[in-house]
Amino acid sequence: MKKAVLVLALTSISSFSIAQNKNVVSAINYLGYFNKDKNPDDLSEAKKYIDLATEHEETKTKAKMWINRAQIYQAISDNSKDEKISALSPNPLDEAAKAYQLTMKYDDKKAYPEAKGNLMYCANSFLNSGVAFFNAKDYGKAVDCFEKSIVINKESFSKIDSNAIFNAALAADRGNMTDKAKNYFQQLIDMNYGGAEEGSRNYSMLAAIYSKEKNDDKYLATIAAGRKAFPNDKDLIIEELNYYLKAGKDKEALANLELAIKNDPNNQTLHFALGTIYDKLEQTDNAEAAYKKAIEIKTDYFDALYNLGALYFNKGAKLTSLANDIKDDAKYKVAMQKVDDVFKQSLPFLEKAEQVGTDDKATFKDLLNTLKSLYARTEQTDKMNAIKEKLKNY
Repeated sequence: MKKAVLVLALTSISSFSIAQNKNVVSAINYLGYFNKDKNPDDLSEAKKYIDLATEHEETKTKAKMWINRAQIYQAISDNSKDEKISALSPNPLDEAAKAYQLTMKYDDKKAYPEAKGNLMYCANSFLNSGVAFFNAKDYGKAVDCFEKSIVINKESFSKIDSNAIFNAALAADRGNMTDKAKNYFQQLIDMNYGGAEEGSRNYSMLAAIYSKEKNDDKYLATIAAGRKAFPNDKDLIIEELNYYLKAGKDKEALANLELAIKNDPNNQTLHFALGTIYDKLEQTDNAEAAYKKAIEIKTDYFDALYNLGALYFNKGAKLTSLANDIKDDAKYKVAMQKVDDVFKQSLPFLEKAEQVGTDDKATFKDLLNTLKSLYARTEQTDKMNAIKEKLKNY
């Protein structure tokens, strides 16, 4: 009786093994039918049989089963525009990639060398899908796809997918996934991604995140590291400059601006910023020169025109105050003539600023009031009345 049981058991195992191998063969056949006629029902049958084979001990460690499972799920992924096919699996590319990885794991005889190339195809597909999701502003899904490419390259090919890491950093930043964004930008910095030409942007973007978090220590440390790696990079210089300006650190800002202008001498904004700092430090001659340089580069630069006109106007107001303390009539007349000359210096710049205009209504109103005062002082009654009419709208 025991022998009979044993024989029956062996027969059962043999039949079981044959049944599971039949599932693989059936899956292969139905995939072949699908590749020939593109009938979704054939692909559905192929999936059914390969899923059965995946669940059983006899076949789940066989490279042959995994390579065919990979190809079936890749076919589902590649043909997912067909609604009937897309309904077969929610994440077919994930399943295909996993199956190719397991093919490589169990393929002791190296019978399926194509698995390696097809797995790389999956990684590239994840990368491309991530770009599509990014362009559609679905940043969560974009990050997920980029991360899958990163993992496949790292785990299966011992390769750092720097493009996917950069894309993941951008997507995480746009999607307010701050911790992930910081992690990926730091990875890019550590690997010097972008090299001498574009590597500095990783520091700038990481610093911007710390700035949004109001983490000044991390922000400044990142900028300092970036400046050390890229001492002449304009964006890093300006990033640091903006911090110093906001923090009221005028001396540090001044040093940064001079370096920034050295690297970008035709940037009118830098010259204007330099003028505002000199203005604040009451270095009038330097401020005047900086504003004039900004206007030379951009003749319709409202801010520079307005500030230079205001500089002359304020200088005239101070000289007026000093002249009023003079007791000697002759000396007073000489002083007031100088005052009039300074006020007249401001007119062409303020008039040009009025022509250029600005969306800042409060500033424009101040400009009109200053012009009204100057026209009154220089006895230009018609112009003064025209300004009064404009002021009625403010």
